[in-house]
Amino acid sequence: MKQLCQISVVGAGLFGSSITLTILRSFSGVKTVIYGHRAITRQKAGKLGIADIVVNSLAECVANATRGIDKVIKELTKLKEAIKNKNRNKIEKLLENARSKRAGLINYKMKKKELL
Repeated sequence: MKQLCQISVVGAGLFGSSITLTILRSFSGVKTVIYGHRAITRQKAGKLGIADIVVNSLAECVANATRGIDKVIKELTKLKEAIKNKNRNKIEKLLENARSKRAGLINYKMKKKELL
């Protein structure tokens, strides 16, 4: 099972701040990110330590959730083209790069104790 590393919460009011505070208290090592549409709410959340990171835009709040997906789609698109063109060398190169990236990520996560 994957370990939870970060949670992003949209809404820094009573409900959102309750979620982030519960995560902070209950799950050590889980980074919390919160966004509120009112500047004053974001300022209060920052002063009160409601989350590890208080961001100023919705895009910032959810950026990490989509960043990895975008990279995977980009690589799969390259692989699809290589398969379509029957370019065996390109296919093998893309797969080897994926294996190498995966091994590097696993080593990194194990060093940071984010992966058991």
